[in-house]
This record gives sequence, structure tokens and C-alpha cells, in this order.
Amino acid sequence: MTRKCRDLAKNLGYPCLHVSDVCHGFPGPRSSLGFAGQMIGVPCAAVEIGGLGFGQEQEEAWVQENVRCIRNAMMYAGMLEGTPELPGRYLVMHSRWRVAPSRAGYLEPLVGLDRQFTEVKKGEALARLIDPYTLEEVEVLRSPGRGVIFYACRPYMIRPGQWAFGVGNLDDGKTGWYARDAI
Repeated sequence: MTRKCRDLAKNLGYPCLHVSDVCHGFPGPRSSLGFAGQMIGVPCAAVEIGGLGFGQEQEEAWVQENVRCIRNAMMYAGMLEGTPELPGRYLVMHSRWRVAPSRAGYLEPLVGLDRQFTEVKKGEALARLIDPYTLEEVEVLRSPGRGVIFYACRPYMIRPGQWAFGVGNLDDGKTGWYARDAI
């Protein structure tokens, strides 16, 4: 993460920062972030907040969080007066796991949004997958290692490989919680 991109990301004010190479890795220079960074040299950062089907109250809270992050970015860039609202610490992720089912079925989360940004143990059950025809449990999604939940799913029908949970890898030696001034 370049200094300018890191400073922009930090000043968005969302407490979770993913360290990634958007120019040479995923999503690459053909993405809006990769193009801005690689082709025209503009510092870039993205906020990934929200989802569908979580209910109006939760989804409205996510809209307001996105608006707050945009306002923070505009204040940081000098486009608006004021000082960005920043958290005291950030979860900085250098590596993470995407936890997804290997089969289709009804996904019943055992870990919900109330556990976002909390630690999970290796092997901890995150959700169970139910066969919709037999109503039998066919798979249990587990945390691949010691980590921090940064996104969680709602109960829903799911396809194999579809996004369910994101877990920041606390065992990689770099991912963890950092004070605002230490980033």
C-alpha cells in the first residue's frame, strides 16, 4: 500500500483496511481503482460496506456509513471543511480467508453481524449448510485459522463458492489491530 493510498484509506474512517495491490493483482489495471492508480497516478481506496437482504434498518445504517466515509474523504482532500471522523484503531489485513460452502443449500449463520470485527478461533463453526430437500445438515463452514470476522452473511439460499464470511488472518504476523497513529 503506497503512503498516499494508505493515508486516503485511513482517512475514509472505516475501521478495516485491506492491503492489496489493485494495479498488478486482483482486480488489476482494468478496474477503476487499478486504472486510477497505475494509469493516471491517482491515490485510490475503496470502501466495501453493506449487502442485501439484511433488513431496512441495517442497510440504511450501511448507507449512512458510506456517506460518512465519502464526507471524510472529501474533508481529507480539502473539498469540504472539517476534520474526518476517525476510529482510534484499525484492523489492517495483509491476508484473509474467504469462507464459502462447497455445496448449494440453505445457509444458517452461527456467527452474525454482531460478531463483526471480533476474533474467531481456528475451526470455530461460522455457519451450517442445510439441504433444502432433506433438511439435513450437509456442511459446516469453519474458520480456517485464528482471525477476525470482517464480513458475515445472513440466512439465505447459497450456491457453491458463493461469499459467506471473510476472516482476517491473525496468524500471518502482519494482520491485526493497529492504533491510528501507527499506520
